Amino acid sequence: TLQAVPNTDSLHSNRGYEVGIVYMDSFNRSSTALVSVNNTVNVPCSRSTSKNVISVTIPVTQRAPSWATRYKFCIKADRDTYDTIYSSIFFEDDATNNVFFLLEGDNIGKVKDGDRLIVKRDIAGPLQNCTEATALEVVNQLKDFITVTRAGATVSVPAGVYMKMNSVSFQAKMDDDDVVDRKVEPVVAKGSNRFPILAYPFFMTDSAGTNTTYNFPIGSRVVMKIEQTRPGIKGGMGGCEERSNVIEQTIICSEAYADVEAFFAGENVGIILEQNGISNPATIQNDYIATTSTGSGLPSQAGKGSNTSADIVTVFGSTATSPKSTNYYRLYKDTTSTPANLFYLLVSGGTGCSGSSDDGNSTVRVDFTIYRRDSVIVFESEPKTALADLWYESAQSFEIDTLGNHYGNVTNQDIDAGTAGVITTDFSNCYAFGNGVESYKILDASFGDQFNLGNRTFTTSNTTFKEAHRFADLTYSGIFNDESNVNKLNEFNLGLLNFKPLEETFGDVEILYARRDDILVLQEDKISYVLAGKNLLSDASGDGQLTSVPEVLGKQIARIEDYGISNHPESFAVWGESKFFTDAKRSAVINLVGSSAANEQLQLISESGMRSWFRDLFTASFTTQKLGAYDPYMNEYVLTSNTILKPEVAKCTACGVSRNITIPAGNEFIYCVDLEEQIGTVLVTYNI
Repeated sequence: TLQAVPNTDSLHSNRGYEVGIVYMDSFNRSSTALVSVNNTVNVPCSRSTSKNVISVTIPVTQRAPSWATRYKFCIKADRDTYDTIYSSIFFEDDATNNVFFLLEGDNIGKVKDGDRLIVKRDIAGPLQNCTEATALEVVNQLKDFITVTRAGATVSVPAGVYMKMNSVSFQAKMDDDDVVDRKVEPVVAKGSNRFPILAYPFFMTDSAGTNTTYNFPIGSRVVMKIEQTRPGIKGGMGGCEERSNVIEQTIICSEAYADVEAFFAGENVGIILEQNGISNPATIQNDYIATTSTGSGLPSQAGKGSNTSADIVTVFGSTATSPKSTNYYRLYKDTTSTPANLFYLLVSGGTGCSGSSDDGNSTVRVDFTIYRRDSVIVFESEPKTALADLWYESAQSFEIDTLGNHYGNVTNQDIDAGTAGVITTDFSNCYAFGNGVESYKILDASFGDQFNLGNRTFTTSNTTFKEAHRFADLTYSGIFNDESNVNKLNEFNLGLLNFKPLEETFGDVEILYARRDDILVLQEDKISYVLAGKNLLSDASGDGQLTSVPEVLGKQIARIEDYGISNHPESFAVWGESKFFTDAKRSAVINLVGSSAANEQLQLISESGMRSWFRDLFTASFTTQKLGAYDPYMNEYVLTSNTILKPEVAKCTACGVSRNITIPAGNEFIYCVDLEEQIGTVLVTYNI
């Protein structure tokens, strides 16, 4: 089932997901079982605007394993690894009706010729069905490589990398106001000490003379070019030298702006005008007057080349006192226009020179091309097929009661009452923004960091898993390095094959005692040594590097004597090179002297005139404690026996098998009977 909450972490649409359960025992050991192999949750393409969540129902027919105390979920998707491509500027070719999408920045490397792309969003909004389109070609094009006309005027097409498509399956049609490219005739000052002032309009005028203002949507591209030029007389004769100032800049709107005044303030266009001019000579300055002037109609000086220095002060303000060496810029608002408050940019030029030729003419040219889009078109590359057996484990875990019921975060399972358990999982592999975009990488970069479905991965195999009691195995954790402050003692990576199986016929491992080159292993019926390998390497960061197949735990070497420690690890004591312990099965008290398997000697303390006494002691009290310790003051191994029963792991008796038990007075006896898969009443008979 799916729940819809917009603008948050989500499961990606147009995917299939399969869910499994991971059961854990009290030691946090786990085993995996799939809830359903054939029941896949499919999230349709129409859910790209929603938060998609998988809600799992555990039926009353599913009881947890007897050894499990908690459970969590695992998940795998059928597809992953994709790129998101954005384009807010596109053009329809008048000759072919193909659509060319401008690719900028990281979007250029995400698509190539012939790629099939999934259309997530077009100009009408998010698509509600699975729509695909083919990138016919991706080419770096020159300016105006195609002919585009809107409202009877030719639209300027910028240079860049374009993706060519046929948009028959989705909407990518240009509106008349998508590109504003209003042309204004330059203004020329021909007389000596005369200055041109050009008024550039920031509104559109149709063939009927109707004016329409426009805004600047986020992502709009504003291409600006301003020129103030005077060719000058060769050699600068008569003080009429060559003068020029050129400002060329492309601005991408980081926010949406209601008008040009907000655009100039939000994008710091005034600073761009003052600092980005290329001037000859370098002494030419550019000065932007930040306050917007207002009036009824345009100033009489605007659009003329006959202005005096006094006119410059009148139009641009009292600070505009150096028109010969400074170009001035200021926004102007016509308060009586139709509609009201139409904006202009007023731009001044340098002084003209006297003379009969045009070399002394001072000219101002201003051109703004605004590529504005109210929406962006979003594509996704086709995802790759995910690894078949790669599962992601959730961070959530839930409790299992003693009857095998699964507790959930919505409804607790109650098998006896016929109530199924319901759990809302926390799996997510993208962020849904409610507009059709589903992102899983930072900035949607091609090589950006990404997040996955879960916090840990593992795989499956065809082996039937069951609980294993490893009573004669050794394992090792990650490294500990106090110099680099790395502590991985709680990490046990099964992928390293870090189990060392010991000989099971020697019985349970009761004591492990580590030395420099080996580990003394005292099993129930044998004394042996496990060599400790030294091929575990660590770099400066503390990450363990293992050479080929790691053999941190080497070969097991057993002593020839048939002695162990029985079931009395509490009798083990160490002082220097001497190790003391008892073997109650063989009525022996043992002393091992040495520092390694190569030089260790075994001595039977109980053979020193007390063999029969220890035989009687161990025979009469085999199941009680044998406490051993070393007294350094008297230099003696001290051994005592009491009547306290040793704690033992209860062994289950098979159904239908008789068993004799002895219950000491005043104590309880806990027993286990393995009923297997029985249904109904079970009869237990006692013969006391």
